[in-house]
Amino acid sequence: MQETTFRPDEAAQFGQSPAADVATTIPHLILDLESDNTNAYVPALRQLLEIILDSILIIFILLILNFIFTFL
Repeated sequence: MQETTFRPDEAAQFGQSPAADVATTIPHLILDLESDNTNAYVPALRQLLEIILDSILIIFILLILNFIFTFL
């Protein structure tokens, strides 16, 4: 029997996780994707997608703030 690496509590915290937590989580997610345990694929992909979307949102907000403060 294979042991699952699903960590549902981490997925709920990605919007509030510091960069250091994300940096340590990504290698674990990569291991989940490389494993033979197919039950780990979807949660790992979902967590990676949340990290990417959070990063894009932060960049977008910073660009908007930069644009606003440029014209003040």
